[in-house]
Amino acid sequence: MSIKIIFYNFFNIGDTYFAQPFVKNIIDNNGDKFEYYILSKFNFYIYTSILPDIKIIQFDILNDLNINLSYNDLNAYDYFFIKEQNILFINTWIGNYIYIHCHRKDHFVTYYRENIIECNLVSYIKSYQIMLNIILEKENIKINYNNDPLISIPVFPPNLDIEDFLNFKKNNSNKKIVFINNYYPCSGQKISIHNVEDRICLIDYFIKKNYIVLLSEYENDLQVYKIENNITNLYFTNVLFKIDINYSCYNIYFCAKVAHNCDVALYFDTGRNFTYINQEFIDDYNNNINRNTKIHLIIDNYFLEKLPNPVYFPDGYAKFIMANGGNEIVEKLETSHYF
Repeated sequence: MSIKIIFYNFFNIGDTYFAQPFVKNIIDNNGDKFEYYILSKFNFYIYTSILPDIKIIQFDILNDLNINLSYNDLNAYDYFFIKEQNILFINTWIGNYIYIHCHRKDHFVTYYRENIIECNLVSYIKSYQIMLNIILEKENIKINYNNDPLISIPVFPPNLDIEDFLNFKKNNSNKKIVFINNYYPCSGQKISIHNVEDRICLIDYFIKKNYIVLLSEYENDLQVYKIENNITNLYFTNVLFKIDINYSCYNIYFCAKVAHNCDVALYFDTGRNFTYINQEFIDDYNNNINRNTKIHLIIDNYFLEKLPNPVYFPDGYAKFIMANGGNEIVEKLETSHYF
């Protein structure tokens, strides 16, 4: 009986998104040697779109398997093997290798401390390799793995259809389009836009420059602002193109591809924004197919020092601007000459 590998991650979009290369790597290099499953709260589309044979399982799996183990317990492990049932749980949350859990401190220091750097994707691929080496050593389970840093970034869902947007763009060819990722953070991180006033400040700036403004998320306050000020060139992407919002998170990747095909796209320090870091979009840039203006607005150097690794992030692919609040963002955009 083949071993069932359950890749689990109980955290948010950025965490599950940046784990995709690891999961794909294992499936690509091991084929039908194992059975593969995904256990997470959401964001299934980034896996099922490229790995059609992977199975999505529900959160009651621990009860179904009659395992005396809680989800909090699992979060404290890099992996957990149930030999009697031939089930190998693999934790794809990279934070597990970074944060020192009180009862796993020695394990962390022994194996991962010298290798893992949060939000550095090249360090992720190295740290996952360490975990697989531990599994081989302690459980005698050999999992083939390619540790080439060039494959450390996610593969974007292929054949994602944005034809409706492209027709919209063609029908409005007399105007430029800016995409603003107005997502609020889900993990408590600080971002450059803090509230609806900051969002309105950005929207006003581009409307006055005669841009069409697309937003990634519907916000009631912004809808009220649109109506009260009779703004015709402001749209919520999911509403305009009738995109469902559900646990698969298809809408996030639809918005990401739309943003990639706008004249200008603004990104912030949240996991849903980081979807612009993927092989397809970077290949478009490298091959001069699509070199739209991507501006990543940061509040400090934390992500700037880690995300744009030159191994996979070409020079000029995205511009970084440090700013705090709508007014400062507008001031720096105005003097940036990026668009």
